Amino acid sequence: MSKELPILKNSRLGWIASGRVQAESETVTCVVFLEDERALEDLLKKFWEQDDVCEDQKMTIAEEQCENHFNQNRTVNENGRFVVRLPFADCPEKISESLNIAQSRFFALERRLSKDASLHEKYAKFMKVYEDLEHMTKIQSRDVRGNHYYIPHHCVLRPNNNTTKLRVVFDASCKSSSGWSLNDILHSGPRVQGDLFGMLLRFRLPRFVFTTDIEKMYRQVLVDKTDRKYQLILWRNTPDKELEHYMLNMLTYGTTCAPYLATRCLKWLADTNLQKYPLGALATLTIASTTIEIQKQVNMLLQEAGFRLRKWCAYHLKLMHGVPPEDRE
Repeated sequence: MSKELPILKNSRLGWIASGRVQAESETVTCVVFLEDERALEDLLKKFWEQDDVCEDQKMTIAEEQCENHFNQNRTVNENGRFVVRLPFADCPEKISESLNIAQSRFFALERRLSKDASLHEKYAKFMKVYEDLEHMTKIQSRDVRGNHYYIPHHCVLRPNNNTTKLRVVFDASCKSSSGWSLNDILHSGPRVQGDLFGMLLRFRLPRFVFTTDIEKMYRQVLVDKTDRKYQLILWRNTPDKELEHYMLNMLTYGTTCAPYLATRCLKWLADTNLQKYPLGALATLTIASTTIEIQKQVNMLLQEAGFRLRKWCAYHLKLMHGVPPEDRE
């Protein structure tokens, strides 16, 4: 056997041929042969799909319907806040009785809270802020008529979070008596933000970068009054009080359409303000922020629609000038 010939080895991946190839400089090459040609085609296809971070994603029919629904029903109120309709993919009448299961789930939650005074205090405080900000409104049970939906809720603890140690999560996937939940009949919507890998690559390009977070992002977008009857909840501070009914007025964390609607509002805000805030709009669309002027424009652009920015973090201290200490990460 000549030392100049390649070496063949049957590995777990298939036959591998390795050896030296004469070119401008000697290089060692390795070729993998798969016994199944179809498997090789699939492997190569997956490789190129994974490697292509700029591929335009064509929307499905359902995603196009969701986009059209957003464009036809999105409005802005007198305070500049977005008002959206819930994008139903199916008939809302498929939802049936939901109060009993919401009641049962609330009583179970109440028993859990009664065993942990600290947890109960945090939960009650969260709900009080929710009501004080008018993100939910107390209603009379007798006023709940026609087709509607009660959403059970529970909490998620985040002890390492600097701002919100407890978050109340609304379970819009809970089945009504018909076997259908609110999430079952809502569009989830197309992806609005770009590919995460592409964002990370762009983030490495500028010399100066900053990041920031939108405070209570979902809750800065109002749900049209027509659709709030599908966002009903139960709550009371203590078991000795009467069970009270509330209507959630804003986009709700736990509904399948909330991520799409919130980010779609941001995109619309950026698209329509390219001339007024060119740098801020571009940064909002591409997540490619670099200068103090961009930082200012992003802040002003989002404030117009009630999106308050916090948790600022920057590569250079100059980008933090003017940012209150409580709003820094």
